[in-house]
Amino acid sequence: MSENKLSQKLLPKNVLIIMVLFNIVWATHPTLSKILMRHFAPFQVAVFRYGFALISFGILSLFFKKVPLFLWTTKQKTSVKTWLQVFTLGFFTFCFSPLFQMQGLSNTRATDNTLIIAMEPLVAAFLAWLFLNQTLGKIHIFAFAIALIGFFLLIGIGPSQVLESFDFSTEKNSLKGNLFILISLLGEGFFSVLSYKLIKNFHPISVFGTTLLIGLFFTIIITLYTEGMPNLSLLTYKDFVCIFILGFIGTTLGYMYWIFQLSKVPITSLSITIFVQPLVGSLLGFFILDERLTFVQFLGGALILMSVLSVTKIVSSYKQNAQPLTTLHLTI
Repeated sequence: MSENKLSQKLLPKNVLIIMVLFNIVWATHPTLSKILMRHFAPFQVAVFRYGFALISFGILSLFFKKVPLFLWTTKQKTSVKTWLQVFTLGFFTFCFSPLFQMQGLSNTRATDNTLIIAMEPLVAAFLAWLFLNQTLGKIHIFAFAIALIGFFLLIGIGPSQVLESFDFSTEKNSLKGNLFILISLLGEGFFSVLSYKLIKNFHPISVFGTTLLIGLFFTIIITLYTEGMPNLSLLTYKDFVCIFILGFIGTTLGYMYWIFQLSKVPITSLSITIFVQPLVGSLLGFFILDERLTFVQFLGGALILMSVLSVTKIVSSYKQNAQPLTTLHLTI
């Protein structure tokens, strides 16, 4: 299906409903991760999530017997350049991004995490401009500026104070945490830049399985070196529920469903569903973790959302080179 025809196609009602439901699940991830961090270190939480996701993927593979689970099991030729893209995609999406996000989340609030994640479409647009030579118009530059102003209001600090506040000797530093979460968006942005070319040449299941395995491998190595093995005796039934939602529903089902929809649904409609996350995430942070936003922080969050909304109307105007932006809100 051509890009023009795709952009004109209406989003099926059932797809819209499912995507909204997945966004609700993804909005719970910061809160669920916070609950797990009561017993486990940040990187260990990432291992639990993606480890369970890989196990779930293996179980679901029983229903995809004719589909190669990994790229090395396909009959297609895989070049060195393709493997480089695969390793980059796996590392940044399932290692770099979650480790930075978990470390950041351990130092700040789930509510901040949810609002900062809303900037991911802008990061993806910037990376697409940087690596794919896509046009970055005045509206994008304006949106970046507004989003950064909102970010500084949210974290409650002026731009001139950023470098002064990187005091790693303190155990808790909300500024450091928020900046780490912001940096983690680069990992998700790389998914947007690299995934489309791979999915175009290989089965989505193979791409997901391979990149998940690669990312998890690096995550486990880094976690063992920095935090060690988690004490499994500390796991409670609540922890198991959190891991199930994070790993199986949010990661395995969420990623696979999104990948299968890449070439079938319009970009604009899918991008709009991202705004379910900051709304639901903020409510969960308020009611479950007793997190409160000041008026200035609320204003900062609102500016972030406004900046993203300002570009959603022009996302669908991108031609074939902009197709990777369909993966904008895999913040999952």
